[in-house]
Amino acid sequence: MATTKAKATAVSPEEKPEKVEKTYKEMTTEEKNAYNAQPVEIELFYDGDRYADDVYVSVGNRSWLIKRGVKVTVPRYVALVLRDSEMQKRAAALNERQLQDEFEAVSKRFGL
Repeated sequence: MATTKAKATAVSPEEKPEKVEKTYKEMTTEEKNAYNAQPVEIELFYDGDRYADDVYVSVGNRSWLIKRGVKVTVPRYVALVLRDSEMQKRAAALNERQLQDEFEAVSKRFGL
């Protein structure tokens, strides 16, 4: 069994590597706009039944009709809108389920 040991090297404060990327909060408005406009590849879930229709996305005065099951390139902000929409759907479904469970519990308590 071969083992290797990494050598630890001390880095003086003046030799620290430069920070390559800023966090989103550190970016200027222009940098944020450029970052959000970068093209990203996405593929929307397709099942041939409930999730078969194309998805319409509108941001500002621009709109997209995105085909499910096909890899497409869109600006990052479109992908973020789709992600946020999916998160809202999940939260709504969870809330709906909790309310149904509460209703069923109250109905049973009152013999309905």
